[in-house]
Amino acid sequence: MQNYNIKDYSVEFDRTATVDWYEKYEGWGCDCGDCQSFLAWVRRKQLPSAVTELLQIFGALPEKPTYVCELSPTERGHLYQFNYRVVGCMLNAHHPHESIGFDWGSVYCGHEDDPCGAPDFPEPNFDIMFFVDIPPFDSKGE
Repeated sequence: MQNYNIKDYSVEFDRTATVDWYEKYEGWGCDCGDCQSFLAWVRRKQLPSAVTELLQIFGALPEKPTYVCELSPTERGHLYQFNYRVVGCMLNAHHPHESIGFDWGSVYCGHEDDPCGAPDFPEPNFDIMFFVDIPPFDSKGE
C-alpha cells in the first residue's frame, strides 16, 4: 500500500490491485448520448492533464470510468461527474460532501456504495470523483 495526498484528502492505495482490476474491466457501459459524448471526449485525450496524472498515480485507466453523469448544462458546455474506483481507503475525511476546487474543475474522494460501474471491485476501496465542465461534443469528432 502507498500513501498519497490530494490536497486535504489523505488516502492509502494499492496501485497493483487497481491496475489489475482495470485491465479486466470492460468500461462504463451506458449507451446514452451524454455518456457516449464523455467517452468520446476522453478518447480524444481531452481530460485535464491533472486528472490523467492522478489516474496514472492510482492505476485507473481514463477511458474506463466506473461512473459517468452529465449534471447540468453550463455556459461552456456541460458539467460532468465522472468517478474512478481505487483499491485502498481514505485516511481522513476533511471535506465530507465537499469537493476541492482546482482551475480545471474539482475533485472529491469518498466511498460510493453502489457498485453499478465497478462489479466485483476488491475491498477496501474508495472513489475519486471528478467534476469538470466539458465543451459540447461535435458529432464530427472536432
